[in-house]
Amino acid sequence: MKAPRRKVPVFSLYGEQRPGAGPARLHIEDIQARSRRYRWEIAAHTHQGLHQCVFVLQGPADVQLDGRAQPLSAPALVLLPPSSVHAFRFS
Repeated sequence: MKAPRRKVPVFSLYGEQRPGAGPARLHIEDIQARSRRYRWEIAAHTHQGLHQCVFVLQGPADVQLDGRAQPLSAPALVLLPPSSVHAFRFS
């Protein structure tokens, strides 16, 4: 028997659900600005039409992209295409 699939949340930006609002053309923030309030763990989610570049400058981190987990060592750059399901855990 297959395990039921979890519905993956869709955000404009992580934690922000603004129906019908498309993402800004360019949005820049440091990792701690959003991750700190989620205890450094960003759960699996996706974005419609949003390309992301995540640049990890310090410390190890873990990324999950479309079900595949990958540890990161700084410095690291993660490029996320639109509609990819991704999650992060930062140290």
